[in-house]
Amino acid sequence: MEVALSLGKGGCELVMLTTPDEVDQLGEASCFGNGLAQAWRQLLEPCDLESSGTPALQQLCGNVTARLASLVRSWMATTAEAWLRRQLAAGAREPRALAAACDAVGWLLREVSLHHRAAALLQDGLLLALAPQGSHLLCCLGMGACTGDQSELLQSCEDARRGHERMGTLETMAGVDLLSNIGAARWRSGDLEGAAGALQQALAIRRNTRTLESAEGAMLLRNLGVVRWAKGNYEKAIEAYGEARRVRECTGSLSGADGAVLLLNIGYAEANLGVAQRALEAFEEALSVMASASSGEGRYSSFVLPEALELAPCGATLLSSIAVAKGNCGYHDDALSAYKRAREIRQRTRTMDSPAGAVLLRNTGVALAGRADSEGALDAFLQAKAIREQTGTLVTCGGANLMAKLAALRAERGEEALRDCRTARDLHERVGTLQTPGGRTVLQLLESLQRR
Repeated sequence: MEVALSLGKGGCELVMLTTPDEVDQLGEASCFGNGLAQAWRQLLEPCDLESSGTPALQQLCGNVTARLASLVRSWMATTAEAWLRRQLAAGAREPRALAAACDAVGWLLREVSLHHRAAALLQDGLLLALAPQGSHLLCCLGMGACTGDQSELLQSCEDARRGHERMGTLETMAGVDLLSNIGAARWRSGDLEGAAGALQQALAIRRNTRTLESAEGAMLLRNLGVVRWAKGNYEKAIEAYGEARRVRECTGSLSGADGAVLLLNIGYAEANLGVAQRALEAFEEALSVMASASSGEGRYSSFVLPEALELAPCGATLLSSIAVAKGNCGYHDDALSAYKRAREIRQRTRTMDSPAGAVLLRNTGVALAGRADSEGALDAFLQAKAIREQTGTLVTCGGANLMAKLAALRAERGEEALRDCRTARDLHERVGTLQTPGGRTVLQLLESLQRR
């Protein structure tokens, strides 16, 4: 019973033991198939507790089941992420397929509330789609040496580091490359402190040797910004991105694919901080850079992306982010246009029936509701709900949020709104978010509906 109570309160550590072959199968299903959706649905099927005793025991068992399901889902998503990063490092797949996999797994990470890791992987997908070689990608640094076991790679790199220190050659370009590889390896293994420390040391050497003013120096700053953001050091991340931009402007390298991705990094960072106008400016500049690179004209229209993104799911992710920024700045017509284009790309790439597609429809519904198009909003919300049910992602924080939006939209429809609101409350309970601001809003709405 004590174990059960600790599980219900979230004090649980889950250890999963799997063989390398099983991890490969999970990675394939998550990144290049739809097998994970079925597994998630099976995990989240409600147990029949009608005959299990008192209501208190029923509630306890329900909490335990939900907690375990949440832990296993997180394990699945993070295992798929680690497997994919190994594929990226080894260059084992065609870049377009890897870019699509980054988008798919990034959205899975978002579903289990690992937002910083999700953002990093989604942005890696964008960089891969725009610059398929991916040579400076944080997870691809040292790719020539990354085909083996990660711990062996780190040991080899640390041995090489000590050798450089003994010979006094660490403060050379070879030392910078080695430290960058160590940072990347530690990033892949989840050691954010170690990754930041290695990249910071590489940056210090570039400053001391006056080699920072280069495309490679700008990419080092960008990668350091990614790690800082994942650590939660947002101001320092923005600072690194800003310096990377200055270096690219000075070296004339802002106009290429790497420059466009840096601007997107800045846009995503500003958006996550709630600075919608600066986010929108960065996104629009990135689009202009991409338009200039693909057509020679430094302008864009109708949210048309380079062909590489028009044919990739990450293009839809980018347009969705721009649409959110547009909406937050009050440009509702532009937001709806961007959502429409994002949906076209998702349909073209057959990724509409996914967590990303559900979020796209939910956001479209919010935008339509803001324009008083309640029927259009209702249709979008119901489509999003159907996709979440199909993909096993309704019992998530995102699913609870969707049902709350649906309840609020149908507030004048009596029993329908009450049913939706109770569903939203139950979902928040199952995923442990009832005491968050979103959960409390649902409780307030439910109380209001019950008084009518």
